[in-house]
Amino acid sequence: MIDEFLFANNASSALAAPLSATATTATLAPGTGILFPQPTGGQLFTLTLTSALTPALTEIVYVTEMAGDTIVSMLRAQEGTAALAWNMGDLAQAMLTAGVLNDLFSAVEDLTALPLPVASYAYSALPAATGFAPGTQAFCSNGLNPGEAAGHGTGCPVFVKLVGAVPTWCSIWAGISVAD
Repeated sequence: MIDEFLFANNASSALAAPLSATATTATLAPGTGILFPQPTGGQLFTLTLTSALTPALTEIVYVTEMAGDTIVSMLRAQEGTAALAWNMGDLAQAMLTAGVLNDLFSAVEDLTALPLPVASYAYSALPAATGFAPGTQAFCSNGLNPGEAAGHGTGCPVFVKLVGAVPTWCSIWAGISVAD
């Protein structure tokens, strides 16, 4: 299972030998393998192969293992590209691709779609704020919202804020110490 995309700035090389359309290993120009990420279990990086003679010819591959200047394992024809035969001297570049960006944005959307678990306490049961880092959030089930009378709070989200130098539970809505 692929868990993590790796990246490198300005990683570019050329093929040191021709590459058939079915090959899953390749050799890069001597000394250039160090420029590329070094994936291990569950990691990979995108590599775009480009014809030196016809730059419109490209193929995106996912490299899953490197050893020196050798691509030990790669998944060919990714992101809607076709597996092509490549010549010695054709370009091999670690580039950010639309597929990687789409996966990233999907993962972020998945994370932001889920509600974060937040502890809920009655005002009288709020633990001491000194035990929490500033910014920690909770829900005060009978905390006052703006306009509510004392003793009749309907609940409000709270966070730990330094008031002076003292960690204090404060209403997210009002920014002041929470009350019931």
